[in-house]
Amino acid sequence: MSDIYKNFHTETIEGFEVRLRFEDEDIPPNELFDDERDLQDIYNGNVTYLCAIVEVFKCGVELGYTTLGAITYEWHKLEDFIKDGFRDMAHDAIEEAKDKLAELRAIA
Repeated sequence: MSDIYKNFHTETIEGFEVRLRFEDEDIPPNELFDDERDLQDIYNGNVTYLCAIVEVFKCGVELGYTTLGAITYEWHKLEDFIKDGFRDMAHDAIEEAKDKLAELRAIA
């Protein structure tokens, strides 16, 4: 997988550094997709078949993350995921990060 997908998008949200990256999906597509056209698009390379990972950092320490597997996008439209799925994933991972920060403050 290209390095560009390992650090696809980074931005600061609510004071956290939020990173989006992609990895190859481990689950075979035929276990998740029933439509033969979808499978052919994946196997023929017409669409990407990936797992999206959003990680949340504060001062370089990872405090939250979330994943969404089995996503498919055309290679040239993968940036659309920032509009389509990234925001919701970032929100969930930030909430986890806030909870972890609260736990750390409680024991400090």
